[in-house]
Amino acid sequence: MPRPHHSDPRPPTYIAPIACSSCGATARLLSRSPLVAELKGEKRTFRCKTCGEDTKIIVRGALGVSVHY
Repeated sequence: MPRPHHSDPRPPTYIAPIACSSCGATARLLSRSPLVAELKGEKRTFRCKTCGEDTKIIVRGALGVSVHY
């Protein structure tokens, strides 16, 4: 049976849910995308299970420094 196609070339990794920036409920990872080459890291988008609001986080560098926007 063929394996499903994933557009993300990085190996799968568990990323823990975060608290929604709007209501505080659980927000789960919706998508990940790499930053431009000069900025090593990725953009992570989380969606709240309760209110549906999206929270975007930039994770840069090997230490996983994150910036919410």
